[in-house]
Amino acid sequence: MERPYSEMFEQIIAGIEGRIGGPARKVVVDRGVKPDNARHELGRHNPKVVIPLGREGIEMVAAGNPDVPVIAGAILHPSPSTARFHTTVTLNTDPLLLFGRLKSVAPATKRIIVIHDPNKSEGVIRAANDAAGQLGLDLTVIKVRDRRSAAWMYEAVFSSIDGSKDVVWLPTDTTTVDDTVILPLILEQSWKRSFPVISSTPSHMERGVLLALYPDYSKIGNALGSIAIDAVGGGARNGAVFSRQVQAAVNERTARHLGLKLSDDLRRQFDAVFPALAPLSR
Repeated sequence: MERPYSEMFEQIIAGIEGRIGGPARKVVVDRGVKPDNARHELGRHNPKVVIPLGREGIEMVAAGNPDVPVIAGAILHPSPSTARFHTTVTLNTDPLLLFGRLKSVAPATKRIIVIHDPNKSEGVIRAANDAAGQLGLDLTVIKVRDRRSAAWMYEAVFSSIDGSKDVVWLPTDTTTVDDTVILPLILEQSWKRSFPVISSTPSHMERGVLLALYPDYSKIGNALGSIAIDAVGGGARNGAVFSRQVQAAVNERTARHLGLKLSDDLRRQFDAVFPALAPLSR
């Protein structure tokens, strides 16, 4: 894993340890640690399975070409170096979960519009196409290469969007979802033209998106631990998979503005309701 220890890493590690029933041996990777030293430290423990977290830890483990199963996590997008791993669980939410939750809140939805940079989110867009098809939704995908082009394309979308059936999805893509410039533009138009916006980033909830699904780090740790146990027992490789260990939040103020009613039963299906961020009893 990488320094500094973030809350994300700590929660994932706690989830792993909870699943395997004991403490995991940790090797810290940062810019001050030589890869050979870190690999030597891994080898000294003679592990049955290795779970690298974060980009630097994953690249270090990949370079060492370990002869035990590797279960990677805490990255948004798998890299070529992870292709040999047993499993990589990305932080990107499975689009099928996000779109399914959208249908429960806004059942009249017919089309989801997404602007993305293929260099940042091509894999998740492919999965989104499949998910949309399964749910009977149309997915309009617009490719851009820089933020200026993204802003222009959003303006073009706003001129023809139909808020009664169209939804804008903000993927985890730093080119097309810039929190300081592009996000305020999107949310201003969303409120003005009354179309829903969905996201995979929890901080967007307070800004006014309708709903978001985002990683539950402790449960992701549980999943990594389960996969590790299975891998040690000879379980099949899973390759790269999207996270299905998520939390869901909805913005009730935005829903009311869009004319969407959240029943008590529907509200209880969410982990948090904004703007109050009030956890609901189940």
